[in-house]
Amino acid sequence: MTRLSRFALFALLMFGFAAPAISADEKTPPSKTFAVIVGVGQFKDADIKGRPTADTDAKAIGELFTDKTVGGIPADQVQMLIAGQEGKAPTKENLLAAFKSLAAKAGKEDKAIIVWIGQGASVGERTCLFASDSTFKDRAKNGISAIELEAALKGLNAKEVCALLDLDLKAFNPGKESVADPAMNDLIRTFLGGKEKDKDVELPSGRVLILARTGTESPLIAEGKEGIFAKALIAGLRGAADSDGYEPDGIVTVDELTKYLDNEIPELGRKYGKTKVEREQIPWHTTTRSSHFALSKNPAVTAKVEARLKKLETLYKQQKVSKEVAEEGERLLSRMPALKPLRELRKNYQALLDGTMKSKEFDEARETILAGMKLDDDAARSYAQKLIRGLEKFKGAYIKELNLGEMTANAIKGLYTRADQRIPTDINDRLGKAKELDKSDLVSLLQEARLPLGKREDFDKDRDVEISLQYGIAKFVDPYTAYIDRLSVEESEKGIQGFFTGIGVQIRREGDGLLVVTPIKGSPAYVAGLKAGDLITKIRREVDNNGKKIDPPEVTSTKGMQVSDAVKLIVGKPGTKVKIIIERPGEKNEKEIEIARGLVEVESVLGYKRKSDDSWDFYIDPKSKIAYMYLTQFARKSFIDMEKVMKQLDKDGVKGLILDVRFNPGGYLDVAKDICDLFIDDGLIVTIKPRVGEELAMTGKMEQSYQSFPMVCLVNGGSASGSEILAACLQDHHRAIVMGERSYGKGSVQNIQKFEATGGEIKLTTATFWRPNGKNLNKASTKGTDEEDWGVRPAKKYTIKLNPVETAALSDQLRDWANIPNRELKSLDQPEKKFDDRQLDAAVKYIKEQIKLEGNKEKAKKAVELD
Repeated sequence: MTRLSRFALFALLMFGFAAPAISADEKTPPSKTFAVIVGVGQFKDADIKGRPTADTDAKAIGELFTDKTVGGIPADQVQMLIAGQEGKAPTKENLLAAFKSLAAKAGKEDKAIIVWIGQGASVGERTCLFASDSTFKDRAKNGISAIELEAALKGLNAKEVCALLDLDLKAFNPGKESVADPAMNDLIRTFLGGKEKDKDVELPSGRVLILARTGTESPLIAEGKEGIFAKALIAGLRGAADSDGYEPDGIVTVDELTKYLDNEIPELGRKYGKTKVEREQIPWHTTTRSSHFALSKNPAVTAKVEARLKKLETLYKQQKVSKEVAEEGERLLSRMPALKPLRELRKNYQALLDGTMKSKEFDEARETILAGMKLDDDAARSYAQKLIRGLEKFKGAYIKELNLGEMTANAIKGLYTRADQRIPTDINDRLGKAKELDKSDLVSLLQEARLPLGKREDFDKDRDVEISLQYGIAKFVDPYTAYIDRLSVEESEKGIQGFFTGIGVQIRREGDGLLVVTPIKGSPAYVAGLKAGDLITKIRREVDNNGKKIDPPEVTSTKGMQVSDAVKLIVGKPGTKVKIIIERPGEKNEKEIEIARGLVEVESVLGYKRKSDDSWDFYIDPKSKIAYMYLTQFARKSFIDMEKVMKQLDKDGVKGLILDVRFNPGGYLDVAKDICDLFIDDGLIVTIKPRVGEELAMTGKMEQSYQSFPMVCLVNGGSASGSEILAACLQDHHRAIVMGERSYGKGSVQNIQKFEATGGEIKLTTATFWRPNGKNLNKASTKGTDEEDWGVRPAKKYTIKLNPVETAALSDQLRDWANIPNRELKSLDQPEKKFDDRQLDAAVKYIKEQIKLEGNKEKAKKAVELD
């Protein structure tokens, strides 16, 4: 069957379009769509809170998907499990049976839709969803656990899967039971179909998960009759989300729906929410590769699309257009193309079929557009040579052996995946043999593979090379080895360098503007007087980011604006100015603040609390002279800043220090080494073992180190790389007690080198770290079991494990630790509860006990060595 007739059948049967049929006698079984729609809002157990709109929301969504003009799914391919409505009752037995049936019926070329409007809770550290016959007390038995859902959906091999979930995961009366926050990762893994492979979770392609909210906030009801998620979802699928391109094309895709929900749900939250948390509700979504498929059609446009397709069919039957043109036109008219030239070509097809463009004029315009999209041999050869050069860099220095041919094959597959194109048969046949090809043959293969994709704006400026590099290495390297594209280099440097150019402010979406979370200490925004709690409503630019005059001045409202889009307007060349219009709590009128962009230094060495001038007070217990220092990362200036603090603390007569590296991901190796050297005598700090070459032992050489006071180093599962080198060094030299939880186990060395061919960077794992006692730090070098040597493990008596709720609260607290409070601002909502940091409390207690032993230094030293 021809490409046109295959797509025509798909469009006709799935989206209701009367598409042209080239070979009416050729028939191929069309792909099907199956759905499970769940609405559980009524429960017999009084301890589970009812949900008034769950049943009606699910029913309305189900009716939309079975509507021939919108979802187009035959009723016999939809399983509705809704309490109090037609269909099966949503009991545990029926729900699991429905999902098993979905997995069994949906074939490899089919689509599966899952909708669940309901309630849930956690059981220990796992997530459980309530069926109509579930009870809160016995939910471990009669609730539906993520594990049971995974098992029910295990055989789901549909080509495309979309899960739409509106779940209240705190819909219960706990009584005296302490219930942890649900593990959202359970839902992600369950509905995306993750499978364990080589220690990692491998996700299949074509999977989409959309959650109504990012956290555990309660769902909002619009006008007392429907949930805001259902309201937005139904409107979007019915056509409101059909927005990509220069006009609606009649199809609502995954990308269009998620974009629509991102804008619409916050608007509805602001409209119907009563508290600050309710007003800030936003959806959350994630996709795997090849997940840009259609979900519904837009009835307002389909008649026009259908009419044009019928005209195209007529022209083809009358032999006024060729088969090639008919196929091409059908594709372009049925769905808005992503590329600009093809969008122009689509307009030409429309003009031809609408009678506003003559056939000869169309042919000439089409030929010009297609010629402009053709890639010449030199450009394809340049792509191939640059890519091979990059892959060779990975092969030459990576800690494990890599095969150039295997990487090349993956690079080609990835590029075609990104282009959403099928690999030509002759190229695909050669990919299986790529492992045995030499370099020159691989260059030829790459060149030939690149030509059919032509010129594309999404592949301009070496983006084709960058995309291919990322796909080429992905399957064969550890998570820390990567190609960093040119546009991401600047952003990545901001974090690890500890400084960047801008105005120095953290913002997030709130209400009709962008909320200032905090200015950064000493930044242009801080100096200009921007404060936490200010709401940025407009951005005024009289010059662009490079200082070029804008005439007339550009004023942009931030209503509905994404944070990333606002950042693009605000950042710019040092010395250039931008004006921020804000609403300040307690003030009636808007305020305009002019800020000159400049160098912003991010703090990485934080104290216990801010002083009145916003500098740090490092004493957690001033009376006992116990200091606290939180190191966020090993940035370029971290050692200089820490040494400055230590000199002052030493001068003050500090008697104890708590060094917190929880959730510290690492950074510069030389900075980690120098910080270790601040606290130990001369001696081994870390050994670096490469795949090829000699080992490197890094030792302490600093003339002055601080060893006259007891010390605790706090670690947890988020402490990685440089923070593990530091903790292991302090532990092995008996300089500090390591307290908290076992560290992450990232004991590997990353070498970053510029890739001049594209302007990006190649980040390579080239060696592993070994601690002073000779033991391994790198978890990836082991099987990852608890019994093996990897990471840094506190002694048993100093191991203090936090539950998931505490860990999340600690993460939030440390993430916001550097925020500068607006002391004039009073929250309108209830005050936040102070997190009870059991690990930090234990550290203070230990230091106090050690201070008491100060009179007997030998006894104190022996206590540390024994621990």
